[in-house]
Amino acid sequence: MFDALARWLRRSPLPLVVIFFAHAAVDARAAEPKLIGQWQPPQVGLTLPPAGFPAVAPDGAKLALAGAYGGLTVWDAKTGQQERVLLKPTGPTGFPVGPQAGLQAAMRLTSSALATDVAWSADGKQLVTFDAPMLKPGAGTLRIYDAAAGKLLHTKRLAGPAQLASPALALSTNGKQVAASLSGTKSVTVWDSATGEVSVVLPVSETGVGLAFTPDGQGLANVMLDQVELHDLARKGAKRKVADATSSHCALAFTSDGKSLVTVDLVEQQLLLNHWDVATGQAIGQPIALKVAQQDIKVHLAAFGSALAVATELKKVVVFDTRTGQSLAEVATPADVLGVSLSNTGNFLGVSCGDTTMLLWELPSPGTGN
Repeated sequence: MFDALARWLRRSPLPLVVIFFAHAAVDARAAEPKLIGQWQPPQVGLTLPPAGFPAVAPDGAKLALAGAYGGLTVWDAKTGQQERVLLKPTGPTGFPVGPQAGLQAAMRLTSSALATDVAWSADGKQLVTFDAPMLKPGAGTLRIYDAAAGKLLHTKRLAGPAQLASPALALSTNGKQVAASLSGTKSVTVWDSATGEVSVVLPVSETGVGLAFTPDGQGLANVMLDQVELHDLARKGAKRKVADATSSHCALAFTSDGKSLVTVDLVEQQLLLNHWDVATGQAIGQPIALKVAQQDIKVHLAAFGSALAVATELKKVVVFDTRTGQSLAEVATPADVLGVSLSNTGNFLGVSCGDTTMLLWELPSPGTGN
């Protein structure tokens, strides 16, 4: 009897159909983003600590939060426990809780508020922040930390322009170099991250809001109002145009082989993803348009430009494959999104919300999504 049944099974296509659908169901589940942690700093008295800007560690185990008033904390992504306070805030230590909280918080916004860039090195050993005053002109401050020891290694300051400025920050792939600039100034400074010494000051006709090292660390891209310039660090800053840009530039990153540059610009309520040939400065293919529902866009481009996280709505974040424009993952948040961050590999997504909630997801890697 069993022999006859085996012969019938071999002839019947039914088992193949069953196996196919079972396999598809497994893939669909694997492609869903997995919420690893969701937590909120504890309320102290009648106040909540100010929200901040997130940065996910390369392995997804930690999340750094740069506060809107200069504070820097590191959190365990799975337990939601605060591991370290690397820098205490310089402004208000908390905001009131209650029906009038939003109004009172806005009234307490002071000149100590900061626009902050925060990033981990690719090996997770260093944590770097660069900030500039949000409401009045002033100098930018760069801080380099030993992430494991929780030790401040170097503090550097850049003179700011007469007008308000936005900070731009970049770390080389090997973690040996840090570059920073303030929009409206005429130079980009590169430091040796180990010694804190200035490696080179690049004179530029204009600085924008974006910097990116080439994978080998020998070049540095600087975003201007209408183009991206690539500076050859080995040749003391010799430069050439490698891409077009707009005044609403959002992000840029080199691909892992250094041959292409990915740029993101906001144009008429849609994000335009472009790929550029670094050798020729010519566009590769047509721009990919991503529709968004708001002007105050929060975006983050993973290292090597493989994935892009976008707060497409107030309480929604979508991660896109930059090669195709297809959605890799979509997540909803309990409050308005304040900041988004992808790990260097693009496998982890961190989000901070205006109510101080922090969330971390594990994502399907590019190429295995929808």
